[in-house]
Amino acid sequence: SGEVEFDGFSAVDLSLITADVAMSVGDKYRVEYKLPESAIDSIEVKDGVLHITEKDEVTTWFNIDFNADNNCYVKITVPAKTLDNSKINVVTGDVIINGADYAGDINVVTGDVSIIDAKMDGIKVSGTTSDVICENVDVKNAQIYVTTGDVRVVLGNGRVSDLSIELKTVTGDVEVDGAEYDNKCTLSADTGRVFTVHATTGDITVRGN
Repeated sequence: SGEVEFDGFSAVDLSLITADVAMSVGDKYRVEYKLPESAIDSIEVKDGVLHITEKDEVTTWFNIDFNADNNCYVKITVPAKTLDNSKINVVTGDVIINGADYAGDINVVTGDVSIIDAKMDGIKVSGTTSDVICENVDVKNAQIYVTTGDVRVVLGNGRVSDLSIELKTVTGDVEVDGAEYDNKCTLSADTGRVFTVHATTGDITVRGN
C-alpha cells in the first residue's frame, strides 16, 4: 500500500493482474494504491506517461495470502481533464473513469467498466466478461466490444440521432431511446461523431438526453 505524487503526466499505461482501477479529477497528480508489494513491478512516470505494472510471473500468485483482504486497487487523480494515448489492461478487476476525459484503450478480462461524467473521444473499451456502463457521457468517437455482458449508455447532452451508431449483439436485445431492435441498430449522422458497440452475449441500451 502507498501513495505517490507526481509533477504531472499526460497519459497512463497500466498493466494489472488483480486490482480495481479508479480515475478521477482532483487538485494533484496522485496515485494511491493497495497491491501486494511482491507483485509491484513499477510505479513511475517516464516521458510523460504514468506506468504502473504488476509482475506476471507465476510465483507472484503464490505470494498472495488468499485468506487475507485482497481488495487491491489503484486510484489515480489528475487535475487536467484529458489523458491521451493511454492504456489500461486489467485481468481481474473493475475500471471506473469518473470525470476524467480518457482517450485510449481499456482492456478488461473479468470485471466491469464504468465511465461517468466524461467525454468519450478516441476511446476503445474491450471486455471479455464485463458490463460496461456509461453515464452522462459526451460521445465523440468511441468503441465498445464485449464478449459476455451488457452495455448501457446514457448521453449527457445531445441526441442519439446526432451519432453515427452501429450497435450489434449476437444473443441479446438492442434498445435505442426506448425503441427495441432485433440484434442490430445502425444509424447515420453527418456530425462526424461515431459510436460502435458490439456484443456477443448481452443487451445494449443507448439513451439520449
